[in-house]
Amino acid sequence: MRGISLGFGEESLEPKQRNRQYRLWELGTYSGDWRIVNSGNVVLAKGFSSDIGALDAKLATIDLGRFASIQQLSESAVRVNLDNGLGVEFFGDTDGDDEYFHVFCPKNVYIEFSERGWQVGRSDVPWTA
Repeated sequence: MRGISLGFGEESLEPKQRNRQYRLWELGTYSGDWRIVNSGNVVLAKGFSSDIGALDAKLATIDLGRFASIQQLSESAVRVNLDNGLGVEFFGDTDGDDEYFHVFCPKNVYIEFSERGWQVGRSDVPWTA
């Protein structure tokens, strides 16, 4: 499975993770399908390669611009609209995914979209059912 995490805003004060510094706003998914689109054309998608390095290299060449808005497309799909015309679409699997889309926000706020709908909580403490 190849999730995706896209950082926006200033660099976080948290230590560097993997191959990049996290940003104050991190939007993504752990296991759901995703694709980056421009004018209806798919620029990059989870299924383009099983090689994480190849996906990371291609993603590094894409200018994501700035976050503009979030749009719920269906019961299990969300689109993040960017200010340069690109969109990042996230598709959850209603039979298996824990979450379809998430946002790590400043001050340990966490937003999640899943089969339970939209939920907001803290990212630094366990969630109760």
